[in-house]
Amino acid sequence: STTNPLRPSALTDTRRCRRRRRHTCAHEAVEQKQHEIDLDAKDCELQELQERYDELNLLRTRELDAKHRELQELHGRHDALRKAWVRMHEDNIAKDRACTEKDRQLAGMEKKLAETKASEEMANMMVGPLETMRFVMKQEILNIQDLVLKAGVSKKRKRESDDFQAPFYYSLGGNASKQGDLPWDSEEDRVMTPSEAVACCIEQQPSR
Repeated sequence: STTNPLRPSALTDTRRCRRRRRHTCAHEAVEQKQHEIDLDAKDCELQELQERYDELNLLRTRELDAKHRELQELHGRHDALRKAWVRMHEDNIAKDRACTEKDRQLAGMEKKLAETKASEEMANMMVGPLETMRFVMKQEILNIQDLVLKAGVSKKRKRESDDFQAPFYYSLGGNASKQGDLPWDSEEDRVMTPSEAVACCIEQQPSR
C-alpha cells in the first residue's frame, strides 16, 4: 500500500531524516574541524622538528668545520715534522760522509806517519854506515890530492874566499889562512877533478 505523506508517522520519519542529516553534517563539521586541528598540530610538530633538525645540522656543521680545521693543523704539523725529519736525515748523511772522509784522511795520515817513521828508522840505520863511507872516501880523495901534488902535477895555490870555493872533495890544508895547493888545469883555468889529476899524473910519468 502507498504511504500517505500527510500521516503523522510520515511526518515523524521526515523530521527524523532531517535531524539525522543535521546531525551528520554537524558530525562531519566537527570531524573536519578536528582534522584541521590535527593538521595544525602536526604542522607545528613538523616545524619544531625542522627547527630542531636545523639546529642539530648547524651544530654538526660547526663540529665538522672544527674537526676539519683540526685535521688541517695536524696535517700542517705532520708536514713540518716530516720536513724536519728529512733535513735531519740529510744532515746525518752529510755528517756520516764527513766522518767517513775524515776517517779516510786519518787512516792516510797514519799510513804516511808509519811510512815516515819507517823511513826515518831506515835513514837512522843508514846514516852511520854512510857517514863512515863518506869519511873513508874523503880520506882517499885527500890521499890522491897529496900524491898527485907530490908527483908534480900542475897545481895552483888558492885561498878560500867569496870569489872562490874549493871543491868539497879537496882540502886547502886546514890551516887558519884557508889556502893551499890544488891540482890545476892551466889551459881551462880551473881545478882538476881527482880523475883528471890522476890521468895527468900518469901521462907525465916516463914510459917504460
